[in-house]
Amino acid sequence: MEKRIREELFNLGILSNRKGYVYIVDIMSNLDSALAIGDAVKKVAEKYSKSKDSIGSAVRNAIKTANHSLEVWKNYDCLTTKEFLTTMYYRTREESANE
Repeated sequence: MEKRIREELFNLGILSNRKGYVYIVDIMSNLDSALAIGDAVKKVAEKYSKSKDSIGSAVRNAIKTANHSLEVWKNYDCLTTKEFLTTMYYRTREESANE
């Protein structure tokens, strides 16, 4: 599953040298259908001894600095970080299940 998440981030142009990259991978790895995104972010914040706001800021920065190729980002019609994470969760889960 983590491999699929990293592939998706690479395809989106989100660079692995950003703090937010690591946080996104951890958030996606902690998510399951019963866990809210806020709870997954809280777990990651506790893991790294950071605030939830700090994690959110790093994730937003990673998204903002990504290479926004329209072809790849067309599946991410998102306005918020939470919507981005939700979309990524379903895309990576569906594609992992199909493999």
